[in-house]
Amino acid sequence: MRPKPLSEMTKNDVNNIVIYTSDSFRHDYIPPSLTEKGFLGKAIAPSTFTASSIPSIFSGLYPESHRVWGFDSGLKGNSVFTHTLL
Repeated sequence: MRPKPLSEMTKNDVNNIVIYTSDSFRHDYIPPSLTEKGFLGKAIAPSTFTASSIPSIFSGLYPESHRVWGFDSGLKGNSVFTHTLL
């Protein structure tokens, strides 16, 4: 049975959320092993650089706001995930 499309789901239909990120793939490529399980999605990266894009996913902020430009820096302040991950 194929899962409902996200647009038809309510908060009662969702038990877990999986965030799958991949680097260096085309925007329309998702591995077949995931699409067979119902994973689908399309997104636009906030940055062309992974070190800035991942903090944007976790914080909801653009790189200009969270100021993470490289792998040697991290999120600061009151991001939801800074409290969870630390």
